[in-house]
Amino acid sequence: MKAKDEPTPPAFWEQEIYKLAKDLEEFCFDFDTYAYWDVVGSDDEDRDESVAHILSDISKGEQKSICDYLQGIINESDADDSLKKSAKQARKLLRRLNNVMNYVNSQKETAK
Repeated sequence: MKAKDEPTPPAFWEQEIYKLAKDLEEFCFDFDTYAYWDVVGSDDEDRDESVAHILSDISKGEQKSICDYLQGIINESDADDSLKKSAKQARKLLRRLNNVMNYVNSQKETAK
């Protein structure tokens, strides 16, 4: 069993970052499929490229547009009850993104 203060292995974080990117992409697709198709495209290759783009943004610490998108959905849910379920998912994704970004930022600090 791992000690409480023992650091989580990097492989865990690599998997978590990839899973988060996939989950974010899927959320965007499910939330507004037609807008997704307009911006990203409609085939599997386009979706794979979107995941790669999200991974790149997270790795570079450029998550602001992702946070803004999720926060926008959360904010809209205050006025639109039909968005409550989506807002709940957005909150979970935002928390996961913040956790991942804490790790990414700590790795950047360690590398200095």
